[in-house]
Amino acid sequence: MRNPAWRPARSHSARLADISYHLLGHPSSSFGSAEQPTTRMVPVLAATGDDHPADALQVEDVVEALTRELNLSVYGSSRRYRWEAYPAVRSAELDVEEVRFVVVFATASLAGIRQAYTLLKPLLQHAGGLTGVLLSGASDAEHARRCSERLVEATGHFFSKPLIDFGHVSGPGPAFGRTLAQMGEEIHDAWAS
Repeated sequence: MRNPAWRPARSHSARLADISYHLLGHPSSSFGSAEQPTTRMVPVLAATGDDHPADALQVEDVVEALTRELNLSVYGSSRRYRWEAYPAVRSAELDVEEVRFVVVFATASLAGIRQAYTLLKPLLQHAGGLTGVLLSGASDAEHARRCSERLVEATGHFFSKPLIDFGHVSGPGPAFGRTLAQMGEEIHDAWAS
């Protein structure tokens, strides 16, 4: 899903972000201040297996896009914090008491849902932060909806902690942009509370 045609746009966006203090009229003193932004980490657990389609959204794409979304200035905290989403291998390696938000990226298949539930179980048993699930790789919208409902029902039945369902995204496009915006809002709200 890494389209080489996007590289010029990405590098142009990075250059604009580097000089945005000129364009947005921020005082230059805030740009050159010695205070470095604090890094806030958002783990992305991947519940994708061999059945995850190669043409579907990949975990690397989600991590990269989520990092970009979280660092947008629309949230107001982009000057104080530097956000970084990173792929985590297992939920056991996370400090569930310290993590404010975890994203689980899963394949919309029986094996993917089972793997996602296995990753979610230790997270939902502890009193840590919020957890959101994003599915990809479904053959159709109805299949994706059923997979999502099953996962939310299973976790809601056994755990009192809510699971945020971000739905299904097949690839880059308007739906993925809306989902990223929703994820950004939820993550920023989780850190604000």
